[in-house]
Amino acid sequence: MKNLKVSLVAIMLVLFASCSHDDEVQREDNAAVALKNQSANAQMPYVENGILFFNDRSHIDQYYEYLDEMIHTKQEEAINNQANATVDAILDQFESQFGGFTSFRKRYNQQYDWDRRRYSKQEILSILESTVIKGMEQSYFNSDHELGIGNKVYIYHSKDIVIEVPKNRQDIIDDIKNLPKGTNTIPAVLLTGEYQEINIISDTMEMGTKMHLQVDMNLSYDSTPILENKNCDVYEKALGMTLIENILDEEDNTTSSLEYTYEFANITIDWGDGSTPTVSSYSTHSGELIWHTYTSMGTYTATVTIGFYDLNGVYQVMSDPITVIVADACTDANGTVVDSVSDSQWLLVGQLTVSNGFFGANRIEGRSDAYKKDGSSWVRANRRRHKPYLKVYVSGKFRDNNCVQKAHKEGTAQSTHANTKIKIKTKIWGRYDHSNGDVYSEHRLQKGSTYLSLDLVYNPC
Repeated sequence: MKNLKVSLVAIMLVLFASCSHDDEVQREDNAAVALKNQSANAQMPYVENGILFFNDRSHIDQYYEYLDEMIHTKQEEAINNQANATVDAILDQFESQFGGFTSFRKRYNQQYDWDRRRYSKQEILSILESTVIKGMEQSYFNSDHELGIGNKVYIYHSKDIVIEVPKNRQDIIDDIKNLPKGTNTIPAVLLTGEYQEINIISDTMEMGTKMHLQVDMNLSYDSTPILENKNCDVYEKALGMTLIENILDEEDNTTSSLEYTYEFANITIDWGDGSTPTVSSYSTHSGELIWHTYTSMGTYTATVTIGFYDLNGVYQVMSDPITVIVADACTDANGTVVDSVSDSQWLLVGQLTVSNGFFGANRIEGRSDAYKKDGSSWVRANRRRHKPYLKVYVSGKFRDNNCVQKAHKEGTAQSTHANTKIKIKTKIWGRYDHSNGDVYSEHRLQKGSTYLSLDLVYNPC
């Protein structure tokens, strides 16, 4: 099972649907100016149970852009004052106001100690590519991968899966906290047993409506259909079924819930497009998927039906419908591109991150990092001692569900004394997609006779 998605977060599109594109851009420009003018009085999030909480997604977008502006301003002030203010030093001081909160970024930097520890080029790229939380999101997720918005807590389970839990269900939050992070596997018992309480947010997979079968006073079953969409291939879909076996006590309380471990006696999938249903006998387990190619765009109602033998040896049948949407030539998938270029003394590492609006606006973020040769390894450059010129430029096209371009955003951050430069651009007023080549970044490093140039392109398909 790759990715999951129960329901995407609410977007503010309705509020602004009647506005023109020019009005949108003007509002965004005005909002950006107002934020810069009032950055000293920017509304800060609050901490509860070690989690940074925001009022809503608009709040988190303002905070995100405030961080971008604040970091740039502090870096320039440090150059003028000949102070040593790295991006991480600036954020360490800024985050200290949030008592009881430890950011993922801080724990991540403590683990890898980029300013002192030596790494090979391949080690640097491998660490960056495998890190679950990307970009500036590292600064407001805590070390347990948790973020609060309103009355919900969002937990990064892997780079493709986010789990949404009600703020008042600390028991579920604690259960998820103990799960291994970084994999696309979530225990089916958690998904089905707490299905009314949690949402699984991702780019390419959905779970349908849970069905319940009460066999007797001590035994019941819950089934949930699963739909997977193949990235950037709108016609390829896969369906399957998750089945949970529940043992009950005399008071109808669940004493144990386990995923059904045997093969289904049979599984039948009616794809809803008029094609011949797929039938498989004694070859499919709970959670396994069967692929199908649709031939035309549209919305279809598919049905997954399973036959299986319950704990008492009685043959049972459960059937669940699920909606399949075949549409959208673009994609809203999250993604990060990482690459590097070097000479004998300097290493330039570039990162291009695309975030599709799970936690607010669509964002594009470029980051350049300078490393200096130390023996046979690399260590992040010291901005005061090494003084490299560093630049990052990021550009992106934002498209609607029909792949029509609605906006273009670009920005540059550069400095003559920096070991890290970051630039963030956001599109707040809706949920947007990207096509191949829409988002790209330019990264530059110059010191003495060294001139390193790196261009990155985001190709989701």
